[in-house]
Amino acid sequence: MSDVNAVKLDSFAEFPCHINTSDTKYFPDLSYTFGRVGVIGDGSCFFHSMCMCMFPKYFEMSRKERQDFVKQLRCDLGEQYTEQEHLALHKTKYPFKFKEYMDVRKSWCNLSAWADESLIRFFSKKFKINILFIDFDSKDASFYCGVHGDESIEDISPESHWNRLPMVMVAWIKKSHFEPICIKDEENGCYRFYFDPNHTNPKIAKMNRSIINSVKTKYACQCKIYLKSKS
Repeated sequence: MSDVNAVKLDSFAEFPCHINTSDTKYFPDLSYTFGRVGVIGDGSCFFHSMCMCMFPKYFEMSRKERQDFVKQLRCDLGEQYTEQEHLALHKTKYPFKFKEYMDVRKSWCNLSAWADESLIRFFSKKFKINILFIDFDSKDASFYCGVHGDESIEDISPESHWNRLPMVMVAWIKKSHFEPICIKDEENGCYRFYFDPNHTNPKIAKMNRSIINSVKTKYACQCKIYLKSKS
């Protein structure tokens, strides 16, 4: 899928036709149209993607205002990133490459520093959201395994912590750029990035839960995670 390029800023692009057609959908049990929306590519594309998913006011900002907002967000999170938090991230059943604390610490407030797994996992932890990545540089746009938010992903029981948290998805383009993944909500005339199973609107909450369940099942299958009930 190396022919997939970044999307123009604020524009929507459906998943490529060879993985998402009327006959064969990326998530076959879902009828929604999935796509990506373009974000600023300044080294903080992960944070721009998260802001687009989580903060409605972000859409009303100019390019400069968005960069200032992301800069402040990064710096604020960096202030909270202690050495204890750094070490705690590595106490996981889904290990990732270890970096020295100060190397990670100084990258937080640098707008041009790419988000590595330490920053992504800490962001997920602080905002209590599950973040999954689809690698558009892989053959069939497979999930990137190991980064998925809360560690209770294996538990399929309704009260599972993973199942009760909001979920967002991110496209990884050419191993160098992130873009938020959304669905085109035809009924409400908008794009939906943030899938909250506890949404105040029961209809939307039900829709979000169906999306979360479908995505989680496909992720677990691709990443060889055995789902089971712990209740």
